[in-house]
Amino acid sequence: MTAIKGITLKNGSTLFVSEAEPEDADAMIRYLNVVGGETDFLTFGANEFWLSVEEETSFIRSVREKEKDIFLKGVIDGKIVSTLSLLRVDRPRIQHIGELGVSVLADYWGLGVGRHMCEEAARQAKERGITKIDLKVREDNDKAIRLYERLGYKREGVASRAYLVRGSYFAQVLMGLEL
Repeated sequence: MTAIKGITLKNGSTLFVSEAEPEDADAMIRYLNVVGGETDFLTFGANEFWLSVEEETSFIRSVREKEKDIFLKGVIDGKIVSTLSLLRVDRPRIQHIGELGVSVLADYWGLGVGRHMCEEAARQAKERGITKIDLKVREDNDKAIRLYERLGYKREGVASRAYLVRGSYFAQVLMGLEL
């Protein structure tokens, strides 16, 4: 997939969504190490993304080689501002399910970046034969939960003590979208 047409955001900037490329590895690592420090809602913190450029390049290549997996980047003015992965397990009984992970730089929150990334992932998932998207979100991430619900995700369960952040435990809400 090449870049989709530009999407105009609430602030007038243009978001381009495309598949991550192996040559994006270094920029992806830098992005992930920054975004991890902007919120406690991710599974990693600032500078806790420890893959080397070679390992990240290999990961991106492996996703691109798989028929159903998706790894997207959202770019504004040449800068990665969001990433989204939709990965599946290659086992017959569960290969119809993709596990979603998405992040957006704090400067771009509230502009519709996350929504557009999730919509593009759902569109591509349907094309690739994925019939369900699952995700996990921290119980107190109200903005993300509201976004997912507006996109049609349903709450399917809660896992207690799923996150340990700064000495406190948080549950995660399990959500799913049937395509």
